[in-house]
Amino acid sequence: MIPTNLEECFSELKKKLPLKEQEELKNLSENELGQYHFGLGMWLRNNWQLHHASPLHDYFKSMGIEHPDDMSAYIIQQFHHHLNDCKEERSQLAIHEQIALITSMITETTSAIWGILSPREEFKKLDLGAASKILLELVLFLLHFCDRQIFCLVGPEKRKILMDGVLENVFGFLEKYDEKVLLERFGEQTSSNLNAYFKYLSKMALSTDFRGAYNERQEEYAVYKKLFPEEGELPKDTLVWEFSKKIMQLEGGTPVGMMRMIRVSSEMIQICIKTLESIFEIK
Repeated sequence: MIPTNLEECFSELKKKLPLKEQEELKNLSENELGQYHFGLGMWLRNNWQLHHASPLHDYFKSMGIEHPDDMSAYIIQQFHHHLNDCKEERSQLAIHEQIALITSMITETTSAIWGILSPREEFKKLDLGAASKILLELVLFLLHFCDRQIFCLVGPEKRKILMDGVLENVFGFLEKYDEKVLLERFGEQTSSNLNAYFKYLSKMALSTDFRGAYNERQEEYAVYKKLFPEEGELPKDTLVWEFSKKIMQLEGGTPVGMMRMIRVSSEMIQICIKTLESIFEIK
């Protein structure tokens, strides 16, 4: 079995390595772990597909670890900490994992909403620039939602650490477009649809301050205290109302399209709330 995250790596390594070897690794200093680069490290790179697109490979890339050698070294280092019960290191690891999971949630939700928007006739009439702006608005909306929801779940201090990491991941991807990364993050079917738009956004980065746009939306969206309407309520003056209005203005959509957008974004937000609660293990 190829693991998909560090906890699974630890479980698989405990199955693979005899207790004597685990004890030897545990008793080494961190400076001595380099001796595993060509033995255990090579085995990890080859057998856990760290050279290729795989869930584990993508997991580490979302954490900012790009090279297979660095991935295997990180696994061994963290397993060493795990064996030595380094609580502080585990806490830092949890933050890295949470950043990776939140980033994945944003990319998956972007892909899902885009898959609903893009086949519509109104959307097909848009030029590349207008469609790309809709994509950017979608990303900014999801980032704002995550920021305020994380604040509610874990407080201001941890929220800042997490969102700094998430913003670095998301804006780093937008500003340094890479078709291979697009394929890895969104899958072949969706990426063929998104490809031209992300490429255009990357060119926009030369003249557009994405972080500045994010800060503008943060201030603008903060006015809307309610995320989405409850069943039977009017949607006006909720966050999804304002977001949907922006999308419809760019798309030139109809009132029916506006209500559909409100419904879709409300449903996605509710799914994201449950995902974030799961990430932070909040019952």
